[in-house]
Order: sequence, then structure tokens, then C-alpha cells
Amino acid sequence: MRDERRRLALRVSSGVAAGAWVVWRSWDASHLSDRSWAAAGTMLAMAAVTAVLPVVRRRLPAPGAVPALIGVMQFAIYACVPETDQIPRVAMLVVALGAIELGSRHVVPWWVHGVVAAVVLRSGIFGATGRESALIGALFACWPIVLVALVPGNALVAAAVGSIAAVAVARTGALEPTPGPAVVAVAIALPVSALLALLGGLPFTRRRCASSRRWRVSRR
Repeated sequence: MRDERRRLALRVSSGVAAGAWVVWRSWDASHLSDRSWAAAGTMLAMAAVTAVLPVVRRRLPAPGAVPALIGVMQFAIYACVPETDQIPRVAMLVVALGAIELGSRHVVPWWVHGVVAAVVLRSGIFGATGRESALIGALFACWPIVLVALVPGNALVAAAVGSIAAVAVARTGALEPTPGPAVVAVAIALPVSALLALLGGLPFTRRRCASSRRWRVSRR
């Protein structure tokens, strides 16, 4: 238990450091000196991502699965930020990571996923160019990764629902010139997607519990 807490603390501190790097690299482009909430949100978002990555890797163990989630994160960012010149280069990095995993049939360490996620988030915070709605959309693009770790049951359902929610926010409230619609979009998408992921995973959970009970009976 103590070792697990130390590992969690290491992942969270690594995420905060990665978020601080994103803030530093986007400070002038997105005028973060006037948007301290976005700077704090960036560090919190990266801390959340790195904290749950080992859980996501266990729930989606297939090579290429986590890079696919990071790819969704990149697509949601591309769908809402006004500055996109930097995104093709970053997308190539995500594709390369997925190709490496698929080609080697091996999942890379969690910190590699964390580094790539930080680069992707930086493309969003930088690309928002200070527009607050786009900053909100870029931060919410991390939600599919977090949702997979939070909701029990079928991880594929959680990944799909979280991805739809992130893209929906990106294409609605995050495109508006003011932050209000983006806040409303997140306030709707977050609980609705969490509920749908939970409900969608219930049949899987029930089947697993029934299978476990049958196994215990057969062992008696």
C-alpha cells in the first residue's frame, strides 16, 4: 500500500511538472498571465492523466489502445482551437507511438504515454491563442482517458462515450467566442457521459459477477 502511494505521488508530481511545461511553452501565445485558471487547470489535467494511466493501461491492455485515446484527445483539440498549424506534427508523433506499439506488440511504459499526452495538450493550450472557450475544450479533451479509469465495467464503452463527449464539447461550446457556452457544454457532457459509461458497462459487470459466482461454485 505504501509503495502504491509513493508511485501515485510520483505520477501526480510528474503530471504537474508536465503541465507546468505546457504552461511555460504556451504562456505568451495564450496570454496565460491573464488566465491563471487555465494555467492551474493545465497542471491539474496533466496530473489527472498521469495518475490514471496505469489503470487505463490495465483496462485497455491491447497495444495501440492508449495511443488511440491520445489520438482522440488530439482530434478534439484540433476541432476547437483556432491555431492548428502545429497539430499535424504532433499528430504524427501520436501515430508513430501507435505504430510502434502495434508493430512491436508491446505497450510502452506509462511515462511515454504521459509525455505524448503532454505534447498533445500543449498543442491545444498553445493553439487556443488565449480564447477561453478553446482553452476549456482543450482541457476537456483529456476526459476520455480519465473516464476509462474512473468508471467500472466495459472500458471500451467508457472510451467511446468519453471520446464522443470530448468531441461534442469541442464542436459546440468550445467554438464560441465567450467561455460561457463551453462551461455549459462541459457541465452537461461530463455527468451525462459518466452516467452513460456506467450504465453501458453494467451488463459486462453483471456477466463478470455471474461468471465469478459460477467459478466459485465449481470450486466447492
